[in-house]
Amino acid sequence: MARATYRDEDSAFSWGRLTWFIGLIWLVLVAVSLILKGERNLEQWPDPDDAMRIVEVRDLLHGQPWHDLTQHRLDPALPPNRGVPMHWSRLVDTPLAALIAGLTPVLGPERAEDWAILIWPLLPGLLLLPASAAIGGRLAGRDGAYLAALGAAFAAYTVSVYAPARIDHHNIQIALGVALIAALMSDARRLRGAALAGIFSGLTLTIGMETLPYVVLGGLVIALRWAMMPAAAPRAFFAYTLGFAMTATLGLAIDVAPDAWLTPHCDVVSSIYLVPLWIAVLLSGVARVIDWDDWLFGRSAVVLGSGLLAVVTVAAQNRTCLSGPYAEVDPLLFSVWMDHIREARSAGDLFTANPVNAVAVFALPVIASLATLFLGRGSRIALLALGIATAVALWQVRSLPFAAVLAAPILAAGAVRLLGRAHGATAAARLVGAAVLSNPILVALVATIAASLAFPPTEAQLARQAGTSETDCLRRSDYRTLAGLKPGLVLGNIAFGPLILAETPHSVLAAPYHRNRDGILDAVAMLTAPPDEARALIAKRGIAYLAICARSAELDTQLADHPGSLFAALRDGDIPDWLERVPDAASATAVFIVRR
Repeated sequence: MARATYRDEDSAFSWGRLTWFIGLIWLVLVAVSLILKGERNLEQWPDPDDAMRIVEVRDLLHGQPWHDLTQHRLDPALPPNRGVPMHWSRLVDTPLAALIAGLTPVLGPERAEDWAILIWPLLPGLLLLPASAAIGGRLAGRDGAYLAALGAAFAAYTVSVYAPARIDHHNIQIALGVALIAALMSDARRLRGAALAGIFSGLTLTIGMETLPYVVLGGLVIALRWAMMPAAAPRAFFAYTLGFAMTATLGLAIDVAPDAWLTPHCDVVSSIYLVPLWIAVLLSGVARVIDWDDWLFGRSAVVLGSGLLAVVTVAAQNRTCLSGPYAEVDPLLFSVWMDHIREARSAGDLFTANPVNAVAVFALPVIASLATLFLGRGSRIALLALGIATAVALWQVRSLPFAAVLAAPILAAGAVRLLGRAHGATAAARLVGAAVLSNPILVALVATIAASLAFPPTEAQLARQAGTSETDCLRRSDYRTLAGLKPGLVLGNIAFGPLILAETPHSVLAAPYHRNRDGILDAVAMLTAPPDEARALIAKRGIAYLAICARSAELDTQLADHPGSLFAALRDGDIPDWLERVPDAASATAVFIVRR
């Protein structure tokens, strides 16, 4: 960086050396992650969703039909499919299955699976790092690109979704989301950015609906850019909608059997989303043929007509979906379970429970938002995307990893621009200073220290943190005792149902997925009922075993209104005579046999 300020041409940079730099940074990220987190994450699942993903992959490798996404051991009595149809995608199952199959002849099946679940979460970094570099380069030139890639690597290490064994789907979704933002910020005079934005939108929605807000942002940006600046973005709307529609249609064909292609589900890519997309492709294509896109009224008519017909077609197929991707979920499920799970809590709830942690995790996106003050008009899309991500995270903290990872390249670019104004400093000094200011680990560390001084933990907070530990329930070895029993149906903590499926041959009544409505409602009813009432419910459902991790805080809110519940009795060591404890002093998850 030879000048104290930047000019427009500073945004141009070569990808040649940057590609080698990104490759080196990624290899360092892989090595550090495997050394520091690999062995630990093989001993315990980082998250229950990771256990459920390996269950899906194992079932696929053992012959479950490709289009059969039903988890047949989850609430197996549920008609008509004898199990719960999952809303996940084979797009994530496939590379995991390929890794396992490819490594098995060399390592054997068990070690092949271990290495596959260690390696896969780090592979999306090969998309995340260059996408982040593209954002940084667009905002602050060459130095911004380099520091954005470096900052994204630090952010990927600090957020849990890129740790070894995090195989659910959030890592690839975040990488695709960041790539979508990078495509939106690309040169508006080229169709490539619009087409890539459509492709990334289709891919990320096929994997899951969590990134829907950013997909909506992408559609609005492309549509408004095309309508208001036709000379800068010729046929951009057509390229975007065509790329989006083709990719999403391919995703539907991959995940859904042909006889169900027209089933209008809200929570997965279905005709609900595809019909409006193809209508938009048709309208924009016709507008090009008849030259309507040469004048403002024609372009506006296409955009507004696409939006209006989207609402009409969604209402015609499934009116419920107008309320959102999870509108089909039974409201009772929200009140009984979904509103009480830890990852669905708001930032306010997190601050009440652990203010130091809340300040530390929100520091990066908040500071990055302030950094856009030094980036000018070119940062509007980045700021808008980061604002949406931060707002969603304030509503539900489980969205925080996306905000943190997206914040990294924006903060790096802001630091480069800020220190670019520092007269008297050498180029190397300014670059090192920008790297320090934008290091996500240092930002979190400083925020943690400051928050610890400002908000010392109260006795109540310390007691609650000492009394509960979700990680105690994630150790794979804790389920060996249960695995040695004759296969049967297990009632346990809802959150840890996937671990029972992954580590044992048993079926499980409930797991933390909204399509498992009956199992979740029945599990909550059994665990919160008095022991005698719970016994009748358990017998009716044919439960063979209970697997209870008493250190979990999963049902704390519900149990506050049911002090005499079965779960409370088991937590206090008051075991009913119709349950037999299976000895295992080393396990945090207690196993009980239901006596008949």
